[in-house]
Amino acid sequence: MNIIAKQIRRSFALRLSLSIVVIATVVFVVAIGELFYRSRTATREAAISQATQVLSNVTQHMMALLSEVEVASQNTEWQVMENLRPDALLQLSRNIVELNPILDGCSIALEPNFFKDQGKFFSAYSSRSENHIETAQEGNESYYYFGMDWYSLPMLRGKALWHDLFPDSNDITGNNRGLIISYCKPLVTAEGRAIGVISSDISLRKLTQELFQERLYPESYFVLSDSRGKTIATSKADINDKADAIDYDRNLVIKNQVPHTDWQLAIVCPKSDIFKGYYHFVYIVISIIVFGLLLL
Repeated sequence: MNIIAKQIRRSFALRLSLSIVVIATVVFVVAIGELFYRSRTATREAAISQATQVLSNVTQHMMALLSEVEVASQNTEWQVMENLRPDALLQLSRNIVELNPILDGCSIALEPNFFKDQGKFFSAYSSRSENHIETAQEGNESYYYFGMDWYSLPMLRGKALWHDLFPDSNDITGNNRGLIISYCKPLVTAEGRAIGVISSDISLRKLTQELFQERLYPESYFVLSDSRGKTIATSKADINDKADAIDYDRNLVIKNQVPHTDWQLAIVCPKSDIFKGYYHFVYIVISIIVFGLLLL
């Protein structure tokens, strides 16, 4: 009887011990799983908050740059309307570029035959190179600016607009500015008649140099898209050799609409960068658990 009793007690103690171990293991695994889940969620929320703040800073910087161009154009407009002479317009187009380092060029283009002695075309055009500014009169049958979007759209809509990215293919001053973005504003008389357009240009190269200096993660980058969703600029690659479409499964993407434009600015953060610290923490915890089990 004593032997049987001892076996029962030993069996009961063994089952109790196993039960305690199983329960403890389940509780431990659940606790660790909850810890990992909360850590991952907190990491993601922190990344979203940081990315949103960085994107907001860059958007505000961009708004400041665009506002600088808009103000320069508006300040020049009234001078144009009071000095409608060919020589004066050529000088004004040069002045606006000289006085505003953010600008790479300016066109003051008028309606057909505005100056009878100048023929059908007249556009006072100035362009900045590295060391100087060139000024010239542009417009001919080969460069029919009346039909170009930067001229026709503000005339048609009767209001100022930011024109999407386009190549500066007719820079008659000889300065190769590449791709440019322009603020185009109709010139309107006191009677309400549109007589032309003032177009102020920023090169894509200068815009990206000004905007895309901040980097949240080693591989994070910015993307600026136009009204059609086409990439205007990205800090990851040149616009002519840009990266493939964004992989939303592998990246955290936060977007902002750029006020007063149809453009959208986005920051792209690879999840591998975001969760790098989290994965390191997981590896350490798992290593400690495995080492502890081996000691048992």
